[in-house]
Amino acid sequence: MKILLMTKEGPRLFLFVALVGLLVSALQSASEGSEQDQRLRETIIKLVLKLDPAPAIPEEARRFAVRGKAAIGDANSESEYAEAASEFKRALRAAPWWAETYYNLAVVQEKAGQLNEAIRSLKLYLLVAPEAKDFERVKDHIYELEFRQEKAQKDATARQKAAEEARRRAERERQQQAAIVQRLTGDWVAEMGSGGNRPKWRIIISGNQIEMVLTAFDFRDGRGWRAAQSVIEFSGTVDGHNIAGMYKWENTSDGYWGGKGTGSSRRGSSSAAISSDGTKIQFHRPDPGPMTDWPLVRQ
Repeated sequence: MKILLMTKEGPRLFLFVALVGLLVSALQSASEGSEQDQRLRETIIKLVLKLDPAPAIPEEARRFAVRGKAAIGDANSESEYAEAASEFKRALRAAPWWAETYYNLAVVQEKAGQLNEAIRSLKLYLLVAPEAKDFERVKDHIYELEFRQEKAQKDATARQKAAEEARRRAERERQQQAAIVQRLTGDWVAEMGSGGNRPKWRIIISGNQIEMVLTAFDFRDGRGWRAAQSVIEFSGTVDGHNIAGMYKWENTSDGYWGGKGTGSSRRGSSSAAISSDGTKIQFHRPDPGPMTDWPLVRQ
């Protein structure tokens, strides 16, 4: 039942108009999209639908609606469509019963990627204009937007789960690698089979820094382990299962690794790979550098 102006229902009309005004004032302090905002809009719309004619659109609302249409003309990105939506929202705070502006707001919200907000605006449009010629079409579009929003939410949840799993996997690998690296500290020897004199290395790990020092040789002629008389040191970094750094080689006695002679020295780069279980270190021997190309194993 509509309340008509200039009839015996006139006094009741003024009460309705006054109530609408009070509710519009309350709407100004409600948070956009909140439950209070939704309740106030629905109440205002239901009251306005009882009035004939409906309240005039305030000039302030018209101003913001025009600004919103101008923003649409310049919009090329989601952020720019969101700016247009902000103008329409301001118009609808002043005139929350304005069907056309709810529809325009829904259009730019969809273009801005704000599907939930677009659905809400279209539902308010249908509430304001229950006899609109496009009622069924708009209702069908709401169903489409609901599907797209649900799919987008599922996709986002799946991406979030995948990212979290990747983060956990990377953290596990980091912890495993850190444990392997820390276990490198200690004495290592070259795995040379039955031939040659085996070098012995002392490895010290600090964070991702590695220091190696040649400490002894295992002579296969029966002399056993003897202190190294060549000074060979290696300093580098450990990155995953890879080692890279620089060596320093100084001979203090003839006959060690090529017989360079007392006082001879050499510096250069070298790299190595750590086995997946951390039990072997394989240097890629520079030519003719001092780092053994035999795998190192813990003594």
